Amino acid sequence: DILSGIGSNGAASVLHSKLPDKPRILVCAPSNAAVDHLVERLLTEGLRDASKVYTPDMIRVGSPHAVSHKIKVVTLDHQVEDIINGTAK
Repeated sequence: DILSGIGSNGAASVLHSKLPDKPRILVCAPSNAAVDHLVERLLTEGLRDASKVYTPDMIRVGSPHAVSHKIKVVTLDHQVEDIINGTAK
């Protein structure tokens, strides 16, 4: 459930009772290497919910020179190039 807040009576107001199929998640880490590791794990292992495993759509933001070659496909620069070249999925 997604809560909009707790009222003065202590009751929570529910905006949605069901999460979307692929929720949006912001991931931050203290270093480029740590972010790359998280993204690589998501690409290889995916996310698991109650019924399935899926690979989320991702955009890796940051300097393209500081990104591991294993995850370049999810960098912002790479995805923009794919759109410009007409090769985006």
